[in-house]
Amino acid sequence: MMANSHLGKGDTLVVYCASGMRARQACDILHSLGFSDIVFAGTLSAANALITAQ
Repeated sequence: MMANSHLGKGDTLVVYCASGMRARQACDILHSLGFSDIVFAGTLSAANALITAQ
């Protein structure tokens, strides 16, 4: 992400981490903060598969 950019509440966010556990927690926090378009990608390998499939 660029230093001066800001996330909008309607922006699509893809969230992942090594095991998927922190990503799930991050999704819950982002949702509680009002973000609406959150994609839980789970693990890094799952996120990679999601990205390459598109």
